[in-house]
Amino acid sequence: MEEAVGFRNVLAHRYGEVDHDVVYDVLHGELHWFEQYQRELAQWFQGRSPS
Repeated sequence: MEEAVGFRNVLAHRYGEVDHDVVYDVLHGELHWFEQYQRELAQWFQGRSPS
């Protein structure tokens, strides 16, 4: 998740020049962390008791 935040900061705040080839590569090949995040979030919600 830290990588995603760092990548987002580069894009949102335009730290340095944005290499569009890198953005394309990340979006098409390095989003494995997002599926993991979804699984962990679903497990967290399932573990909570309704209030």
